Amino acid sequence: MTSRPEVVQLPSRDAELEDKIATVRAAREKLAAQREARAQADELAAKLAAEELGLRSEQAIEAAEQEHGALDKKIRVVQTDMGIVIVKRAHPAVFKRFIDRGKHSMQDLEELGRKCLVFPTLTEWEAMCNEQTAIINRTADAIAWLAGMRAEDVSAKP
Repeated sequence: MTSRPEVVQLPSRDAELEDKIATVRAAREKLAAQREARAQADELAAKLAAEELGLRSEQAIEAAEQEHGALDKKIRVVQTDMGIVIVKRAHPAVFKRFIDRGKHSMQDLEELGRKCLVFPTLTEWEAMCNEQTAIINRTADAIAWLAGMRAEDVSAKP
């Protein structure tokens, strides 16, 4: 006679626990798959937004050159994380008044930026500046650069 191997039967509590573990794992895998799908969709949306921003920027630069003159001669582009800012050369009287003030407050820099802003709209620029205040400084520096200042930033505090 051959002996049959004994079949070990798990107690019902162990079987229930194993079923619960399998259910929890399946739910976790489903959530992970959903998270991955969202991440891929977000990545594609970000790529599309970057391409649209790039196109809008290129169109704005082209339009600004047509209306105001050559890049880095009559207009200057400031690159930011939120898109570009295009400024035009300040009228000599405006820039002289700005320089004559001596020390420049943020309000002075912002006023100069407003007067020379080409792109984006004033409302968009203000929103950008509210998010990243240094854009005001960088805008004023670009205007000063167009006026011929190269050695120091006009926005720098002495």
